[in-house]
Amino acid sequence: MKPAPLLATLLFSVAIFAQPPRQCVVVAGCESKINEKKWKDFRISFGVTNCIAEELYNSGAFRLIEEKGAIKEKLSDVRQKLWSGAYKEALPELDSLKNDSQSIAFGRLVYFGTPRSSVSMGPFGGSENAVVIKAEVVLMAPGGGVITGKGEGQSTRMAMTTLFKFNDERVFFEQTEIGQALQKAIKAAATDCVGQLKKRNPKDGVVK
Repeated sequence: MKPAPLLATLLFSVAIFAQPPRQCVVVAGCESKINEKKWKDFRISFGVTNCIAEELYNSGAFRLIEEKGAIKEKLSDVRQKLWSGAYKEALPELDSLKNDSQSIAFGRLVYFGTPRSSVSMGPFGGSENAVVIKAEVVLMAPGGGVITGKGEGQSTRMAMTTLFKFNDERVFFEQTEIGQALQKAIKAAATDCVGQLKKRNPKDGVVK
């Protein structure tokens, strides 16, 4: 008798089709509330955007929209505005990116600091204490609903080190303690956002 493999395959197929359909989402960049010069590099925004997209996709609740043509051009403008602090100017464009089947998500860096003392010398920084970073993931649904997920990340005690490591347009968050803390904050915020989404409508995950 060899029905077991067939039964397992059928059960696996049923489990897949029982999952709610993924929502379409466009990750439109990142806004920063951190008013420090060393945090102004636009490549940080690019890295945060990629992290959010990865976390939302890995959650199983979303599929990413391919960025091309007019959408790609508009996103480029929106991302620059968000990162430069022009959120009110970017908001109408964010709304215009939505349609009947896709949501818009973006990140927000809320806080960066140390519990006690820190030392800074140009592009280098050091601290005797853990670094704390707070971030948000904002999800704007086609119908107008908004969910804001919040997350916090901390790094361990560190020696003198650079803020982030870059290679051309790419930022390697995993290669510095501050970058690792930022990744943790983004992951926590995305997880919170998806959790709220599922609670609002556990059957199909649609924001109401």
